[in-house]
Amino acid sequence: MAKEKEINDSLFLKAISCPLKLYHKSKSSSTRSPYLPFKQRNKLQLRNAVSYQFSNLKFTSDSVSVAEKETKTWLKESNVVICGAVIRYGNFASRIPILVKEGEHFTIVQVHGKLKKRIHDGVVSIPVLSKTTNGYLVKAAYRMEILKRALESSKISVELYFPDKRYNASMDGVMQVISEIAADRVPKKIQNEFESLFTKMEATDATLHVSGRLPESVAHPFYAKRSVNDVLADLENESIDDIGRFGVEIHQGCSNCEFRKPDKNGVKNCWNKHFSGHLKAYPEKHVFELIGHGNNELIENKIYYQEDYPSKAGLQSFEEVRKKNPSAITIQQRRELQILKAKQQFIPDVWIKQQKLSLGSLRFPLHFIDFEAAMYALPMHRNGGPYHPVYFQFSCHTLYENGEISHHEWLDDKESGGYPHVEFVQRLAEIENIFEGNLIQYSPFESQALRYLLQEMNQNSMLYENEIRDLKNMLYVDGNTNEHRIFDLSKSVREGYYNRYMSGSIGLKQVLNSIFLLMNHLKEPVKGEAKIYDRIVNFKNMFKNASGSNPYGQLQDPDYSVDDGESAMNAYISLKSGLLSSEEKEIIPTLLRRYCAMDSYALFIIYSHLKNLTSHEGRSGNVIVDR
Repeated sequence: MAKEKEINDSLFLKAISCPLKLYHKSKSSSTRSPYLPFKQRNKLQLRNAVSYQFSNLKFTSDSVSVAEKETKTWLKESNVVICGAVIRYGNFASRIPILVKEGEHFTIVQVHGKLKKRIHDGVVSIPVLSKTTNGYLVKAAYRMEILKRALESSKISVELYFPDKRYNASMDGVMQVISEIAADRVPKKIQNEFESLFTKMEATDATLHVSGRLPESVAHPFYAKRSVNDVLADLENESIDDIGRFGVEIHQGCSNCEFRKPDKNGVKNCWNKHFSGHLKAYPEKHVFELIGHGNNELIENKIYYQEDYPSKAGLQSFEEVRKKNPSAITIQQRRELQILKAKQQFIPDVWIKQQKLSLGSLRFPLHFIDFEAAMYALPMHRNGGPYHPVYFQFSCHTLYENGEISHHEWLDDKESGGYPHVEFVQRLAEIENIFEGNLIQYSPFESQALRYLLQEMNQNSMLYENEIRDLKNMLYVDGNTNEHRIFDLSKSVREGYYNRYMSGSIGLKQVLNSIFLLMNHLKEPVKGEAKIYDRIVNFKNMFKNASGSNPYGQLQDPDYSVDDGESAMNAYISLKSGLLSSEEKEIIPTLLRRYCAMDSYALFIIYSHLKNLTSHEGRSGNVIVDR
């Protein structure tokens, strides 16, 4: 290992999962930009909730170098609890979530977000059958080894904390209260609340077990069954550039590896460098991107690239694929069309099963809706449990029969505000003509949300009589459960629409991207522009700038990005938890509004595209409409 290359907790786990990761990491100079830090802040908030059960708390600085100095100073005390302790031994470093020192005894405390039921004996059993738990223990084993070397101590314990699956909050604002209290003055009521929220698992013996023999479920065969001590010696003394010694072959773990394909700078390109990608016609079309089932079997049979898929009867031409299921486009047919494309066989630009689109049944006005929800281990309201959904935002683009389109949106952007569900329903019901026509969703998420809210309001039906009535009228025509009002556009796409730019996903953003690429290919680019909350997006000129076919890229801030549901959720949690800076409080609500507005407008674009394709006769032979 190059002496200047530091190994931390994250890099250690990457290295043992596949030795090539450390090699590619050492060659990569790219950095993530823009960076969204809110997920990490929310994790630290969860850690702090556990830490308030201890006394004599110390919190290290964000800077690793400063935190290392603080840790050294505070460890001189006889009894101390350090949140974010940085321990270093040579080129190895670890940032421990909570390090408890009691005399000469140390306890590593790790906080994990996975729900657990409270277990009376509270001990991690051996052998450990769960791959996830093995991952937690390997990280603890690395930390234990670095701590043992740096402090020359063998008296080290490990405890794992998890949110308790059966917890119900006895107070409002558990999510918000953490940032409001001083670590040295935690009220007893708050301490008791957090003690009941988490369940503790004693994990010392289990950690020692995996430390002596790294589990195969976590470690690559080169490192599996070896001890952490042996792996550290290998990382310290052997060259990571001598990749031949690792004997790495393509495996299931490659699926989510950040180095499998080149990044924007062309650096991270493992398969091109090591696995003959440079010899392929389509080196970036891997079998992992094939939609549907069967990819694991392909890897086991050493078939890695889509173009190498073995030829089979019924998979020689588009017409053969087309005849397999006359009534709908299946996932298997989509998979086969991906393979045909990789083999440079003919596939149509567009293939439509018009009957499956079912667009003729829709009644104007059409309300294209998108909801955003947050699920967090720390609940917001009394009787709430870990990861109960909080619906905090909606956007609705309404299309009228005369072609007019209007937009309504709402966001719970009040930092000090309480539980938002009542206002969510009330503001949704205020949308003009919301009880007429159809509500259009992409996936069942929005209809499930409305049913969840209806169930919640029914628990106090006298108080929420109006909200219950409005929810029923949004779900059903005149509140009659026999006639649904919500139309799922994703079902129309899944069963009735295919274009040559669709790949391994039929998610909203992937389908939208494929439509932009298709229309550009047909030299019929999506026309016009739209105001997405406060910013104009010009779809016609989209391919002329850096965002390419991604309109979400035009809506971001130079320093912050909210471009998917996870980033929106974490930004909202940080907002409600009081974790945003003054500058972020100005920027983040705007980014959230733009993101949600783009999602609902995306539904309008997809609907308009499908409607346009099926309303024109005599199109090109590469646009095939099965009526």
